[in-house]
Amino acid sequence: MDSFNSNSPVVLTEGAVAHISGIRKWAKFLSILGFVFIGLMVVLIPVMIASSSYMGLYGVGAATTIPFILVIALYVYPIYTLFMFSKHSKLAILGSDAAQYEIAFKFLKQHYQFMGILAIIVLSIYAVIFLFGALFAAFI
Repeated sequence: MDSFNSNSPVVLTEGAVAHISGIRKWAKFLSILGFVFIGLMVVLIPVMIASSSYMGLYGVGAATTIPFILVIALYVYPIYTLFMFSKHSKLAILGSDAAQYEIAFKFLKQHYQFMGILAIIVLSIYAVIFLFGALFAAFI
């Protein structure tokens, strides 16, 4: 199913190019929005640490900052791949360049692979939490 055999090259119609252009614009918007939120989260880290120590909650700032940093780290890669898809698809459309289309779709594939793997990991964590919750409830 992953192999593709064709003796003739694929030619994109004007409609297909228009759809890719529309996808590109939304991908760029969402990636820029994602970068803005990453920047806001990075700015909030020192605020979180300072506010927790100001309120006398020593150690709580670090305990909440570490998961926050992990979320930021997980968020950067899919946003980057979405941005790169947008950039290379724009170059492909402007230059009618098949190599740029290939690069653009490579980044889109990486984006969806990352999101799929992340979804599997999150669902696995939920399953483990549910299992331990059920076991804990059974012994109470």
